[in-house]
Amino acid sequence: MIIDREEIIKIIESLNDIPTLNFIHQKVISVANDPLSSAADLAKVISMDPALSSKVLKLSNSAYYGFPRKVSSISQAVTILGFKTIKNLALGVMVYESLFKNQTASVDMKKLWEHSINVAIFSELLGEKLNYPNKEELFICGLLHDIGKAVWAIINPDILKYVLEVCRKTSLSFYEAEIHLEIPSHQTTGEIICRKWNFPEIITLSVSNHHTPTNVKDVYFDIVSVVHVADLLSNTVFGHLNWYPSKLINVETWNALKLKPNMVNEIVQEIKKRFESAKDFLNM
Repeated sequence: MIIDREEIIKIIESLNDIPTLNFIHQKVISVANDPLSSAADLAKVISMDPALSSKVLKLSNSAYYGFPRKVSSISQAVTILGFKTIKNLALGVMVYESLFKNQTASVDMKKLWEHSINVAIFSELLGEKLNYPNKEELFICGLLHDIGKAVWAIINPDILKYVLEVCRKTSLSFYEAEIHLEIPSHQTTGEIICRKWNFPEIITLSVSNHHTPTNVKDVYFDIVSVVHVADLLSNTVFGHLNWYPSKLINVETWNALKLKPNMVNEIVQEIKKRFESAKDFLNM
């Protein structure tokens, strides 16, 4: 397969074919973006969608959160787990249903989703070690960092398979292969869908810069840096899950986070145990 200029133009034009969210999902994001929204506002809009409510409740009752009593309503889930956690669970479910579920059998989307969960947990663990105040933000940013690859599976699965074939035949990572082929990277396709769906800026920047964290110069630099490091750690510990991952860590990012080897060792020891408790995320 040879990708010429006309094919590149078609690829870029096909980005307009990214699916739109339904009305209720758009309302969830609207509530998520509104600093004046209350827990009751969030519970009300999630409850309007029975399927979304059911999945959010299932995850709220998962071993990952370890609440001793059954959470039986969205309002109760918001009260117990907090506005941010339930908001992010809803966003995660929406992305999974829209992009990762029922994809072409020739591309292993389940493996990509499992990698995404691992990066989410690694991001959260890094946040804990670094005393980051909002670990819920780190979880969702890690979970959604690779949605650009899922976008490829929808808009042009042939290109996606070709990128993977190039990776197989070379020593290039997925991201490097995209650059080599001069096609929009999964950072770019991910950013496009984040903008189209009006996702919070913190998520959008993590999606669009997890391979290039030093491009982020504002208050979100630390968050994007954590996701970058979490992605590399996941690639190392769970190498069998990854789609030809990048192997080089950004030194400036590593130094800025002031990570110590003992911190990383503790995180690696904890990750497999915590992943076991997150199994419900795999089959939403």
